[in-house]
This record gives sequence, structure tokens and C-alpha cells, in this order.
Amino acid sequence: MTVNMPPVDHRKLKLWSAQAAADLDLPEVAAAEVLRTLWEIAVDDDDLQDRIRQRLLTSGGSLRSRR
Repeated sequence: MTVNMPPVDHRKLKLWSAQAAADLDLPEVAAAEVLRTLWEIAVDDDDLQDRIRQRLLTSGGSLRSRR
């Protein structure tokens, strides 16, 4: 699977991942691992699922990539 995101969002994800690695005293935290972890959390969190659905509703779902 490939996730396309605007360059500014990709940069934010990479910076967040680097900061998480520093905070956790790890050599690296891969952006893909952050996304996998978010997914694992979302699957078990009904409130987060509702927030995601609301965001999809307001963003247009798959239409967001057409910006």
C-alpha cells in the first residue's frame, strides 16, 4: 500500500517520527510504523473511529487526494 500525502504533511510525519525516536531513545521510528500503530489503535477505539469518520465526512473521503 502506498499513502500519498502533500509534501508538507509528509515532512510533519517525518519530523514527528524523528522526535518520537528521540523521546523513546530509539535509533529510528519509521513513518510506516507510526501509521500501522495508529491503525491498531483506531481499530480498538470507538471514539477515535467516530472522529475519523467525521473527518472523512468533512474532507470528502477519497476526494481529498484530488486537492
